[in-house]
Amino acid sequence: MEFTTRDVVPSNGLSSGYAPPPPAVAAVHNLTPDTAVAALAALGHGLRLDIWRMLAPLGPIGLSAGTISTRLAVAPSSLSFHLQQMIHGRILVQRRSSRQLIYAVNHEITAALSSFLLNAGGDLIRLAPEVLGADQSDDVANER
Repeated sequence: MEFTTRDVVPSNGLSSGYAPPPPAVAAVHNLTPDTAVAALAALGHGLRLDIWRMLAPLGPIGLSAGTISTRLAVAPSSLSFHLQQMIHGRILVQRRSSRQLIYAVNHEITAALSSFLLNAGGDLIRLAPEVLGADQSDDVANER
């Protein structure tokens, strides 16, 4: 991933003091099943999925643990446990900025996981709505 001046200098022209973190992981082209399982397990909790969805649009900038805790109204001790699970699953990266820990989505693992899930034996899986059963008359969504 390349960073430009626009990525690190705010539009007001003043330096933010932000420097992009070093790549946490070399590009992951072939995800092993064990790594995929660890990444999916890291996303396998509602709070963790909320954390990931909040951080994903922010790219490498991420958020501090305190900000995440405040925005999601989660106790810091509980949040710390879930953030560590996500780091262990390599779905998040952590860096220190002054006295704060900053968390960001590991987009390399996310992209590799997406590719892994949609690639079966070298053939890209294409799921059409009909295959997913979206047009079935007994679909629960149609009953709402």
